[in-house]
Amino acid sequence: MSNKSLWEILWDYDPNCLLVVDPQMTIHVTNAAFNVLFQTSSSEIIGKNASVFFDDLTHFKTAWEQEITITEEKSFLRYGTFLRLIIFPLKAENLIACIMVNLTKEHEQDQYLARMKEELLNN
Repeated sequence: MSNKSLWEILWDYDPNCLLVVDPQMTIHVTNAAFNVLFQTSSSEIIGKNASVFFDDLTHFKTAWEQEITITEEKSFLRYGTFLRLIIFPLKAENLIACIMVNLTKEHEQDQYLARMKEELLNN
């Protein structure tokens, strides 16, 4: 039998990226999708500050302090990706979770359609 909980096993197979930090922004949990997208491994980043991946941690701090869920869409140019972040506090565990949905393909399609529309209007 595995030492992992049911939730840990499910997160390993989830195509969405998962990041869990404490209020000091120290990384506690990542899943396989996060590790692949950000080209890292859990063993390399657990215990490091989330600023390694995020230029701005304001939304994490706001979600924690105001006990709210924050959703934002953000481009990570370094990794060539566009993500929807859902950030929410887990007060009982003294943690902040972030689920990241990869919208890169949709974002690229939207940009392509906008360019095509602009070209049609200019011709």
